[in-house]
Amino acid sequence: MGRLRTRMRVTARHAARFGIEIVLLGLMVATVCLVIWQDSLLRRTLVIDPVNTRGFVGHVYGDKDLDGNSEGQLDPARPLAWSCILRTAYEYPFCGFEILFDPDRFARGYDFSHGGTITIDLNYQGPGDRLRIHLKNHDPRYSLPGKNESNKFNRVEFPVRQGFQRIELPLDQFAVADWWVNGNRITPELASPQFDNVVSVDLQTGSAPGAGPHRFRVDRITLEGALISPAHFHLILLVGWLLLITAVSARRIARLKSDLAYQRQLEHEAVRRAAEAVAAVAEREAAQCLAEESRLRAERGAARVQRVLENTSDCVFSVDSDWCFTFLNDKAREQLGASAEIGTSLLDLFSSDQRQAFSHCFLQALAHRRPASREIHFPPRNAWYEMCVVPEDDGLTVFFREITARKATEEQARWLATHDSLTGLPNRRLFQDRVDALAGEGKSAFALLMIDMDDFKQVNDTLGHDAGDALLCEFAERLRSAVRPGDLVARLGGDEFAIILTGVASGSAVEQASARLFERLRAPHVHAGAVLDLKASIGASLFPTDGRSRAELLKHADIAVYAAKADGRGNLKLFEPEMRSAMQSRMSMVSLARDALAADRIEPWYQPKVDLKTGRVIGFEALLRWRDAGGRVHGPDTIVAAFDDPAVAGAISERIIDSVVTDICRFRAADLPFGHVAINASAAEFRCGRFADRLLGRLAAAAIAPELVQIEVTETVFLGRGANAVEQTLARLSQAGVRIALDDFGTGYASLSHLKQFPVDILKIDRSFVRDVATSENAAAIVSAVVNLGRSLDMDVVAEGIETVEQGSWLMAMGCALGQGFLYSRAVPADAVRALLLALPARQQAA
Repeated sequence: MGRLRTRMRVTARHAARFGIEIVLLGLMVATVCLVIWQDSLLRRTLVIDPVNTRGFVGHVYGDKDLDGNSEGQLDPARPLAWSCILRTAYEYPFCGFEILFDPDRFARGYDFSHGGTITIDLNYQGPGDRLRIHLKNHDPRYSLPGKNESNKFNRVEFPVRQGFQRIELPLDQFAVADWWVNGNRITPELASPQFDNVVSVDLQTGSAPGAGPHRFRVDRITLEGALISPAHFHLILLVGWLLLITAVSARRIARLKSDLAYQRQLEHEAVRRAAEAVAAVAEREAAQCLAEESRLRAERGAARVQRVLENTSDCVFSVDSDWCFTFLNDKAREQLGASAEIGTSLLDLFSSDQRQAFSHCFLQALAHRRPASREIHFPPRNAWYEMCVVPEDDGLTVFFREITARKATEEQARWLATHDSLTGLPNRRLFQDRVDALAGEGKSAFALLMIDMDDFKQVNDTLGHDAGDALLCEFAERLRSAVRPGDLVARLGGDEFAIILTGVASGSAVEQASARLFERLRAPHVHAGAVLDLKASIGASLFPTDGRSRAELLKHADIAVYAAKADGRGNLKLFEPEMRSAMQSRMSMVSLARDALAADRIEPWYQPKVDLKTGRVIGFEALLRWRDAGGRVHGPDTIVAAFDDPAVAGAISERIIDSVVTDICRFRAADLPFGHVAINASAAEFRCGRFADRLLGRLAAAAIAPELVQIEVTETVFLGRGANAVEQTLARLSQAGVRIALDDFGTGYASLSHLKQFPVDILKIDRSFVRDVATSENAAAIVSAVVNLGRSLDMDVVAEGIETVEQGSWLMAMGCALGQGFLYSRAVPADAVRALLLALPARQQAA
């Protein structure tokens, strides 16, 4: 049967091969026929006669349009007959008849680019002996700007006789008219005849046509040409045969490969059958070997498991269905005691409670037929064990190990996840969970206190983190000792703490609890010989009065803390709805300041300080100004909250100092007698400890003498624990030559001893005293006292806020030599300093 199928396949392949050869022979005959009749197959013929004029439009023309007087006329009885009379008024008289193939000017003509002839059956009567034919070819490349000429004039001139005649002209005799090439400035490569888009045929009188009447009658015009050239036709046939031969060859190669593959398949089938017979014998022998090897491996594995179980650090034992031991390793005997032996009952070794724990795990493993685990506490040894019970066909195998250390570690990890490692207080996570639980229950009122340590950063910066950690621990302990047993004290992070006062529903109760906190914090803490104050600002919110969710309560308590800090620190503020708008206003100020910094719209303006007697400018004070996005100028009072933000305040100070240094360089370059520039410095700038080095470094880099700069500080920088750092910074500046001015003197909390302790060179009388100096005896007495004090201590005295001539006169009468205020000039930008220096003496003299 297999041989029959093989013979049938071979017969089919032979038949298919001969069929292909017959097809190829037929294609060869067809190719020969195509070559023989190629002229007829490739010929294109265009015929125009009086009967076949549809689609064509003819018109007669003459030289009348070119200042001649020759004109032509169609014969109304014959579509292709016309006449014209040539007169000699024009230098080159002519007339003609043009037949348009493309009357609508769609640029669609006929392609005769592969050669051909034009044949004209013509009847001519007239004095001429030569005529011209134009075959116009459309191509937009010929068009000139401003002209609508895009047809190439391919022409030929031929002799003509009287009467009927047939004229045959090959297209290769045509040439392009010289006047057309020159008139259209055609490039040489485009000046050859072209017949790929012929749009009209034009029959015209020839050169020297002779004056008089000319009559024409065209019986037929025939244009013959090839669709493609014979060479292209032959190339197409050749390519077709190459593709056909390639396809037939590929098919025969594929069939040959198929025959070879079939033969190999038969051979492989025979080899496969022989191999299968040999493999069957080998498999039987191998199976026997594997069975023996498996038996030996199982015996070795059982022995290995026995050794592992005997020597593992875990306790392992097996029991049967009666809970009697069938196996115990040495570790199990050690843990269970000497009474644990093969055959004894497991239940006899434990109390009833322990039996219940064991039996629950055992029964779970037996019921589900899969391992069961359980952690068990063993009170006699105060130890924890992890037990895994594995069901067997004849009982249970139990693995257990001691996990007391691991349980202690897990407990420690759980504690650390909810407590602060430094102070031991609950952390933010536990605090938030407790607030959520109380708010979720909603059964009783409670108060939430947010507590910020005051001036904690200064401790870290001046005494180091060890002192800061010790202060945090002491602060936490005092908070813990001041609350009731049911209250919760937590550290939220950094110097931020929080307290939950349970059962508190009124502001008076919060104030009482806060009073206990402030009382406990009153006593200072001593660390490494340094006395550290424990001060805090507290903000409180009440549930449910100020909010029913954790987010609302925390937000409102934060707002209250901010209000407490803004009110001088070290106090309690209960949340009030009005605080929200104040907070938003402060946040808006900080945002405005940040935007102004980012857009470089913060700049110093300069108010002059003058000699009250002469009106001469002795220096300037740099005052902060900032511009909004519209370019309007604002004073520092519109962003005053930004100065409470250390980062923003520091950035503003850096920007002002950099700008002042740049402006001083410009003043010196312009040779302006500006005297000096005073820069205001806040307490925050002294806390970093590097203010003097940064300022002196900038001055040195710009080659500015320190004597050209003054630093103005208020009395508040002398107060608090940072007084030593302030003293060192001012001393460093004073030694370098920078003069120190005490601003707003008499309005702060400093004592006269500060004038001796700190290197103050100048006293500035606050504008509140100067305003009333001419109308208030008390104000006049204070101003007189400050002037005398400055004279006694050899300090300059500058009066601020002088707005009237009367105030200036009173100050001069009291002995005050220097002043500044609107009377002399408001603050001006740096570009206006030159004009101010020129105008101020004249204005003072006029006053």
